[in-house]
Amino acid sequence: MKKRVINIIRNIFDGVMIFVLFITTTVYALPSNGVIYDNSNSGSSATNVSEAIDDLYSKLTTKDNEINRLKGLGNVASNQMLKGYTALVKGSVVTGSIPSKGATTYTPGTTNQTIASGNYLSGVQTIKGDANLVAGNIAKGKSIFGVTGSYTSDANAAAGNILSGKTAYVNGAKITGNMPLRGGSSAASLVSTGANGLYMTFPYGYYPAETHFSQTNSSEVYISNAKVATALGITTNKIAKGQSVSGVAGSFTSDANATAADIAVGKTAYVNGNKITGIGGGAKVYTFSNVPVTMPSGVTLKYGSWVSLNSDKDSAYNYSIDLGFTPTEVIACELEMKGDYFSSSDSYDGHNFRFSRGYASGTANAQYYYFHTLIASLKAPWLDTADAYGNDSGFKMRCVQSGSKLNFNISKDYYGSGGGTNLNTRAGQLKLSGTLVYK
Repeated sequence: MKKRVINIIRNIFDGVMIFVLFITTTVYALPSNGVIYDNSNSGSSATNVSEAIDDLYSKLTTKDNEINRLKGLGNVASNQMLKGYTALVKGSVVTGSIPSKGATTYTPGTTNQTIASGNYLSGVQTIKGDANLVAGNIAKGKSIFGVTGSYTSDANAAAGNILSGKTAYVNGAKITGNMPLRGGSSAASLVSTGANGLYMTFPYGYYPAETHFSQTNSSEVYISNAKVATALGITTNKIAKGQSVSGVAGSFTSDANATAADIAVGKTAYVNGNKITGIGGGAKVYTFSNVPVTMPSGVTLKYGSWVSLNSDKDSAYNYSIDLGFTPTEVIACELEMKGDYFSSSDSYDGHNFRFSRGYASGTANAQYYYFHTLIASLKAPWLDTADAYGNDSGFKMRCVQSGSKLNFNISKDYYGSGGGTNLNTRAGQLKLSGTLVYK
């Protein structure tokens, strides 16, 4: 029996890691053939050794079953338990591996920041925000944390381009406009007249769209009548009597019929807007315009190159036209000679005629007087025209009639020791216009 119990106990101890058994039964072995059993402290109802062994065996079996049940309990793994903690799982000790992450604050940057999976968040995790994260602080076409930018850097408006009292943001800066608002009618200032028309200035500012004279979406700007009349040279004698233009009342009539012959010699009058110089005594008037002249001997024109019109000091040069009739007497004659040279420049270089006025002081640079036209009359005036580019007394230009020829006569008037200088043209053709009063 003892051997059997001992074998049972040994078998149980072989399969159990931790075993605590409290057996209060006391067994004494004597040096005789008998065994004395004392159950005073056993807590068993056994009355002899055999019963005590059976009772112990039963209890050992129960404990063995309980231990085997406990050895099968638990399913936690190390990655399911906080680091630093342990547990008994199915009879084995398991140590936790889950890291614990305390309170942390994250500042956004240019790269992603992550919290690795498998962490236990034991503290508050804070991701910082910024009140400046708005569209106006982000370049247009860019996006930061889901905010699409509206800021641009290519705007170029200045205060003068924005209406006064209005504001706008230009490249991030707030601009307050100072452009004046021009409401209603505004007066323009006349600058000058030119080939393209009237040149004028307008007060600086914004002109809102309005309706003027049935014109929608238009702004009204005007020039005073006086300025228009002055700019266009409008005078009373250029306007029909009874009419008014730009505030100028006209005095021009179209029913007058007097001719030069009806007006006393030396007197003038305006007839239908034209100034008439009287010739009286039944004289006739012949007018002509841009008639090509016949060149005198020895003068050949070359367009664009300066050619002398009176190179011989002892000769008079006649630039003539054929009247087609022979006057008995020439009472008055006014001639104007023009050339066909043309230049887009309105400076001296655009003129057809010139003559030398010597050299610049201390240099070999020739200087000239320039003229658009040449004027001649019966009174043989000096070269002294209304042209603002010079005059000289070294030439005479006269209207001379010879038979049916009417000549623009050019000669030198020598004085002192030097005398006059050459009169030049660079026209390719010369033409005469004028008025001849004759009998």
